[in-house]
Amino acid sequence: MDRLLFKRPGAPPMAPKKPAKEELNHIVQPNAYFKDERIVQVNDNKFSIYSSTVQKNEELGEDHTLLVFLHGGGLTSMSWAVCAQELRSMISSRPPPPVLHSKVKINTGPNSYQTVAIDLRGHGKTTTTDDSDFNIDTLVADVNGVISQIVSSPESRVVLIGHSLGGCVATKLAASKPTSFKVTGLVVVDVVEGTAVLSFENMKQVINNRPNKFTTPEQAIAWSLKNGQNNVESAQVSIPSQLMYDPNNQTHVWRTNLNDTVEHWPSWYKGLSNQFLSYHGPRLLLLASTNRLDTELMIAQMQGQFQMKVLNSTGHFMQEDEPGQIAKVIDTFLRTFSI
Repeated sequence: MDRLLFKRPGAPPMAPKKPAKEELNHIVQPNAYFKDERIVQVNDNKFSIYSSTVQKNEELGEDHTLLVFLHGGGLTSMSWAVCAQELRSMISSRPPPPVLHSKVKINTGPNSYQTVAIDLRGHGKTTTTDDSDFNIDTLVADVNGVISQIVSSPESRVVLIGHSLGGCVATKLAASKPTSFKVTGLVVVDVVEGTAVLSFENMKQVINNRPNKFTTPEQAIAWSLKNGQNNVESAQVSIPSQLMYDPNNQTHVWRTNLNDTVEHWPSWYKGLSNQFLSYHGPRLLLLASTNRLDTELMIAQMQGQFQMKVLNSTGHFMQEDEPGQIAKVIDTFLRTFSI
């Protein structure tokens, strides 16, 4: 939604990688990054989810944590595809813990992780009774319902990882203290209440200025690479998933009508900083620039209340621009807190 909006003022534009024409023509399917694709039904709504499981050093066991990836407005689960794959690779290659004594156990976290990416209401392949209801309470209830269907017990451990709108949903869900599972970690990617609210008018302009349709998905990929997308591999799997075919006009149009989201923006961001700080488990805030911090979070960060990492080499779509770097930061976060 906001690839153009979040270019850093004063910074030179990041030159996208220049792929050969035939590379753009190569559309990558979700099964290249996730093993399973299925529908989870919550009431009369059908949510599309993508998942893969990874063990540390091929260890097997019942000790298990769910990593839930939530995408931004107008995007889909596939915006996390490359990053999630990179993270699974890092987890599987972790060195074994040192052996200190036969009776000494070292907490190195769970034996295995399941990465799950969810298409939010009105996005991707998810279908609901009202695809235009983007109120934050509805979105939080949706994700809570999906996770509750996946986990095995109220003791199941879940780490919420959200980008932009997905970060709002993750934060508000974590702060609500769900009873069907335990939120053992929270990762929020490039969304801060204060700066988001100040950007509302610019966000509207971005929506109005983007093309409404494309002749082919490849044309949409090419457009994205000229307007804020900086990674060809990410674009090949992410952009096509954001489109749907219009048989009447024989064109590809955006799956999500972002104009339907405008009235809900205040609900997305209101109280976000306070709710992020009210969650008392391990927290990580990933930002593309320190300019993103509002006063409340800046004070809390100076007091050491949460972990923060700034990657100046990325734009707003951090996990797409630099999936390996973001995966490394998340892996370090998981290892640091043994979650």
